[in-house]
Amino acid sequence: GKGCVKFVTGDELPADAEPLSLLWTMLWKIDSVTGKKVRAKARCCQRGDLAKPFVHYDPAVQYSPTPSMTAAKMVITMGLKPGIFLLKFDVTAAFTKASPGRRTWLFTPQGMHQYDDLGRKMLLEQMSNLYGSVDAARRWLDLAFEQIIAMGFRRSLWDPCLMRMTMPKAEVAE
Repeated sequence: GKGCVKFVTGDELPADAEPLSLLWTMLWKIDSVTGKKVRAKARCCQRGDLAKPFVHYDPAVQYSPTPSMTAAKMVITMGLKPGIFLLKFDVTAAFTKASPGRRTWLFTPQGMHQYDDLGRKMLLEQMSNLYGSVDAARRWLDLAFEQIIAMGFRRSLWDPCLMRMTMPKAEVAE
């Protein structure tokens, strides 16, 4: 997403800053019918494998739940009942919609370097959540659940990824 990072000079970093590296991932989207390349897709990801606990993320806020297989089977079965509607959605660049857990500085990836007026290589300040960060999934999920609950859904006590909404019965005209 746009605005995920901003260029900063080395002078703007705190003395104890430990910048992380970024990694470009690139792939071709393939048409499922023709098997031909449709478009290229690229994503710049934080190297979360290099992140240090308490420096780049809070270890207490990294777990992100996923739906249990039992919940998935139950939902599919319930969806067979008349009057029950199953919904799913996808959010473009989802992780970047959430805010980062803490201030993080990043080295620019190859081909993206910019230099300050003194000719020094600039760094990046992370302005939003990035794919690859240790807590990225949790931060996105917290934001998504907040929005889904605001829409009137209730979260299951049994499975944290199971949400439901009871709609008022429709008036049937005779």
